[in-house]
Amino acid sequence: MFVKVYQYQIQPGRIEEFLEIQKKSAEIYASYIDFHSFCINSNQDKSKWLEISKYKDENEYRKSINLINDNTEIRQLFEKFSSLLVNVETDLIEEEYTMKFNFNNIKY
Repeated sequence: MFVKVYQYQIQPGRIEEFLEIQKKSAEIYASYIDFHSFCINSNQDKSKWLEISKYKDENEYRKSINLINDNTEIRQLFEKFSSLLVNVETDLIEEEYTMKFNFNNIKY
């Protein structure tokens, strides 16, 4: 399984806008690719968020992301999202992972 992890800081008072953008973006992504995604918010720093998205495999992700990024609405949503970041220059960190083990599949 291929995993994308994003870390960013959202401006205080803009969380509802952020969540609405996430919802709309997820709807667009779902029309192109099967994925599971969630966002978590730091308990220590309320501006800090992690977004974790899982995909079947990297090849499937790569094929679909090019189509997704060509979508006009997704580009507009990304611009709105970027305007919510505390610091546009440094706040978006993106990493890629490969899931090697899933503890949920263990039978106890």
